[in-house]
Amino acid sequence: MKKSLLAAFVLSLLALPAAAQNYPTKPVTVISTSSAGSPGDTVIRVMREAMMASLGQPLVIENRDSAGGTVAVTSVIDAAPDGYTLLSTGAGPIVYNPFLMASVTYKVDDLKPVVLLTKLPTVLIVNSKLGVKTFQELVALAKSKPGELRVGSAGNGTPTHLAAEMMMQVTGTEVLHIPYRGTPAAATAVLSNEVDMVFSSYGNVAQYISGGEVVPLVVNDTAPVKAMPQLPTAADVGYPNFIVNGWFGLFVPKDTPDDTVAKIAAAAAAAAGDEKVVETLEKLGFTVASTTPDEFKAFVKDDIDRWGAVIKAAGIEPQ
Repeated sequence: MKKSLLAAFVLSLLALPAAAQNYPTKPVTVISTSSAGSPGDTVIRVMREAMMASLGQPLVIENRDSAGGTVAVTSVIDAAPDGYTLLSTGAGPIVYNPFLMASVTYKVDDLKPVVLLTKLPTVLIVNSKLGVKTFQELVALAKSKPGELRVGSAGNGTPTHLAAEMMMQVTGTEVLHIPYRGTPAAATAVLSNEVDMVFSSYGNVAQYISGGEVVPLVVNDTAPVKAMPQLPTAADVGYPNFIVNGWFGLFVPKDTPDDTVAKIAAAAAAAAGDEKVVETLEKLGFTVASTTPDEFKAFVKDDIDRWGAVIKAAGIEPQ
């Protein structure tokens, strides 16, 4: 978000009623869908100190990653809408799980979006022995060998699997999907030539790229990865809609007052403006992306619409 818009958003808080200006008066619990030490957990913990300085109260983080994060989501939906229970989550529990898990009964409308904290751009890497140096060359090779090239993923229905499905749909290619148990295992499979390619966050494969063991072909975002600005974006390779971003944001129960939501969003904006926070997260491959609640709501809706279409076109049924 432009600095001028952030400044206007923060200044607008001066007009909030007394109830919002007094919030919070006690510790705020952040229920995370991520496991301890995972990317989503890292984001909220890195931003926590700066957010606490803005709010003037402790942020108590609870990791509830069971059942694909759905337990965490449900607990926040059922919490009192008073701003003292926040949901920290990535796209999985909000965007993918309602399409992929038959047990999920909640909808995004059961929550109120607060702020997009970070994006985690995805890159496509291939084994260096494959002999391709550009995404266009990979597409041409895949079209010449339908169903022969192998793409690894973190497992069926995971973001890396869906990224492969999107690639096939936007390029008109067919590749063989091979699921693994987690992205690290899939990345290792590329190194050993068990598969030809895999989608991953840049941070997870940076060491392999720098070592020349794999070749990065594209960052699936609208902007370059700061750590590797020469890597072409989706638009640069001719597929502007081939966007695959991990992201992490905050939600609250749907009936939480807007003025309270604004106060939380302002605390996140303060953290996003902290140079130390930004430096730490960017070194890990994240892009800090503070938004207003309305901007985040539109962002989430677009993500749900895009991935819902991909999942439907791929014929993936909820399990």
